[in-house]
Amino acid sequence: MNYPQRIIGGQYIGVIAGFVAFHLIVGNIDPTVSPALSLGVLRQVFSSFAAALLLTFGMYLGDVQHPPAYATTLIVSLGYLTSPRSVGVFMLAVLIMVGIHETIGKRGPIWSLPYEQDE
Repeated sequence: MNYPQRIIGGQYIGVIAGFVAFHLIVGNIDPTVSPALSLGVLRQVFSSFAAALLLTFGMYLGDVQHPPAYATTLIVSLGYLTSPRSVGVFMLAVLIMVGIHETIGKRGPIWSLPYEQDE
């Protein structure tokens, strides 16, 4: 599998894992106003842990290992993208960025990444 599918698959699994973990574990707690040592913060930590586990299993099951997706998962599981609309916008942005890279970016000499294979 080439890297565009890994990027898209990994990011999509990551954002969904983070979204599900946040809403199941943190719920309607506003993570931006929780005191430093509170139940809300503990829930955020557990949400991030659960989301990372979901992402790991999902990426291996789908054969779309993409380590940067862990950053996405962390951001979402902490509560920074909490609505379905914001998740949809993120997913659309991933598609657009990968599309731009595939159509324009790979044409330049600076994009000779060591893990890319000539297709």
